[in-house]
Amino acid sequence: MDLQVPEIITGRFCENAKIGLFRQSRLEYANPESHFSFSIPRNWQQIPSEVIDQVIKAALSQISSENPNFEAGFQETADYFIRYPYLLIKSYPADRGSISKIAKSFSASNFEKAAERLETTALIRNFTSGNPVVDSKRKMVMIGTNLEVANIGPIRSLTAISPGRESVVEFYFYTRLDEYEDDLSVFDQILDSFRFESGFEYRDIHPASTSSI
Repeated sequence: MDLQVPEIITGRFCENAKIGLFRQSRLEYANPESHFSFSIPRNWQQIPSEVIDQVIKAALSQISSENPNFEAGFQETADYFIRYPYLLIKSYPADRGSISKIAKSFSASNFEKAAERLETTALIRNFTSGNPVVDSKRKMVMIGTNLEVANIGPIRSLTAISPGRESVVEFYFYTRLDEYEDDLSVFDQILDSFRFESGFEYRDIHPASTSSI
């Protein structure tokens, strides 16, 4: 399985009925089962699923028995994994809850409770989280966090939750704190490219102000 963005068009990977289509100018990821797609910059590459299993899930298993079930990950192209900035995504069936309900479930207090469990493992410290905001243009719930990762240093993360008619998609962006402003434009491009298939969008959102994360 070639996970690099090729110099010439085409290349497909198929895993658990989730298909990513490589194009010359970008990497397009599509999940037919959850009816969504988005684009990744050409100078990014997919993180092999075994790396996600070994590194990310292994770390999270220290604080929770729940499988995070990340379906894919991407990072800026490098000769090693995992390199900042990187992105993890997952999707799951929607429970028909309103976007305000989703925002409440991703409240700062809930994030901080998870951080307290992480801090007991010495993986992170000095975790702080902002309150979730609704981006009415993108129809997403956004929340930003700061933390210090062992042997890495200060990290800034941005979580974006996009509810659809039948599924919810979560984006988890991570970058070094001192590179966040530069990487934010890339994160914005990825989120702006996100689409649910026609008829599978979230339709029950009310106008709301959008704040910076």
